[in-house]
Parts: sequence; structure tokens; C-alpha cells
Amino acid sequence: MQDVCRTAVEKFGSRIAFDSLENQLTFDQLWDRITYIAGALSNLGVKKGDRVGILAANCADYIAYHYATSRLGAILLVLNTRHALGELLWALNDAEASVLVIREEFQELLGDLKAGCKSIQASIAIGEKGTAEYSTDELVDAKPEFAPPGNLSEQDPVL
Repeated sequence: MQDVCRTAVEKFGSRIAFDSLENQLTFDQLWDRITYIAGALSNLGVKKGDRVGILAANCADYIAYHYATSRLGAILLVLNTRHALGELLWALNDAEASVLVIREEFQELLGDLKAGCKSIQASIAIGEKGTAEYSTDELVDAKPEFAPPGNLSEQDPVL
């Protein structure tokens, strides 16, 4: 999975990879963001096989988390933005998610999600930090080091 992204970076580094009303990222910028998010998640203790829940609509950081978790060997638990609180809690608890990434428009659910899922050790906001422990931007701005784990296989689950 990483090979596709890395090849695109090598071939089209300065070209636009993601364009939305909110922002525009080149392939180089997206790769940097992926790498820093992977480093930040690793610093938070996320490792191979851990589940990282994400509750967000499509955005550049959604894509970045998809690749960042797979670089660690972690599994991205994609939560349906249309699900009710009980359904979200069931998914988080069933997966034993250790981290929850949540976009700002879903922040009103964060307290209930953390209270109802004891395995969540950290919450990360996409957009405004709100009541999350971290924001994606502050984690990326810290430019954490990332050392890829050596025990990854193409057979490892990513979603």
C-alpha cells in the first residue's frame, strides 16, 4: 500500500495530490503529513495490530491517517458518520480502539465516546482541537521522528 503512495511522491512530488475547499496539498506535502502523523501515533504508543478509530468525512487528513496507520501496521477503524452513538460505541468497543481521531463537526460526541469506550487512550481532532487531547495540526507541527517497524508484511490488515 505504501508503495503506491511513495511512487506517486517520487513521480509527481510537486504536483497537487489533494485539492478541496479547505486546502491544497502536493504529493510531497501529503507524504510529509503522513510521516509526521505516523511518528505522532507511534509516540502515543500505537503499534502493529492496534486499532485507530476515525470519525470524519472525507478530507486530506482522512487520507493521511489511512496511510499513517498502515505505515505502523496499525488498523484504521473507519466509523460511519451516519451511525448513532450506540452504533459507534459498539464498533469502538468491538475493535478495542486505542486512539480516536475525530473531525471537529463530531466533537459533541467525543465525551460520550470516550466514556463509553474504556480502551481509548487518546483522542486527536482533525480541525479545531475542542475537547480532544491533541489536534492533528499540533502533532504534525512538532515533526516527530518516524522509524518504520521492521516486522510489517503485505498480508497485514490495514482496515
